[in-house]
Amino acid sequence: MTFNYIVTNEDSGKTVYHILKYKLLFSGKLIIKLKKSESGIIVNGKRAFTNAILSEGDILLANIPDQSESENVISELGKIDIIYEDDFLIALNKPAGMVVHPTYNHPSGTLSNFLAYYYIQNNIKSKIRPVSRLDRGTSGIVIFAKNSFVQDRLTGKHSDDIGFSKKYLALIKGVFYPESGTIDMPIARVPGSTIERRVSPDGAKSATDYITKDIFLYKGEKYSLTEFILKTGRTHQIRVHCLYSGHPILGDTLYFSGGSDEFPGLSRQALHAFEVNFIHPVSGEKIFLQSSLPSDIAEAIELLKQ
Repeated sequence: MTFNYIVTNEDSGKTVYHILKYKLLFSGKLIIKLKKSESGIIVNGKRAFTNAILSEGDILLANIPDQSESENVISELGKIDIIYEDDFLIALNKPAGMVVHPTYNHPSGTLSNFLAYYYIQNNIKSKIRPVSRLDRGTSGIVIFAKNSFVQDRLTGKHSDDIGFSKKYLALIKGVFYPESGTIDMPIARVPGSTIERRVSPDGAKSATDYITKDIFLYKGEKYSLTEFILKTGRTHQIRVHCLYSGHPILGDTLYFSGGSDEFPGLSRQALHAFEVNFIHPVSGEKIFLQSSLPSDIAEAIELLKQ
């Protein structure tokens, strides 16, 4: 992947590092990689270093090298559902029950294992770079970058510049009041647990926007289909904020034991990442991705409508 930048009058006198860091928005780690490569930084056809002073009209090329497959992700034949793909990123629809990235307890059978196999079969030279992750029981859109620049732009401090937004739908017990708003409560790890989280005054800032989309009255109890937009990205953020607010997600056995008898088809939390929007970090195109509700949540909704 090559970036071509023509130095303007305003840029004249600036260093290569300044252009890479503040104009092209490369991360410090990526700039170091470019410095180590013979063809990483080229000015007017010749290799250059980051302290080189640029003049108006100079042509700066930044060549991000191809990445070999991830050594820590074993390729494994498995089905992947591709929502979107180009030379720079790929978006997959993750089913509930599948882990995104290998862990000690789940070294294989993950979405990343299957993607690594897909890359090899299609001669795609890239490490496995998840831009976003979902809990094992959560379904929906997961994006992987194909190079470090795109990963940095979609996850780093400049992600707000491209309007990255991810939306979820969940079936919850009860109804939020007001029916739209923001839950702004800090989240911390539960002492003694490596998995569970809770709202805690000494936790990290966590904010979740919500909008009630539909309300159901079923067997004398109220339930609602609610949309959530993450303003921060803490572990189990939506699930913890729902529990704290008194509206736990149906099927969430870690944070809510209720509902399993009424909704036997839900063997996991009824939470689905259904929409992602952003401006493509390379092409500048507006990307709009959607994933339909999976059958278990759709069937639960039909039951609630009875």
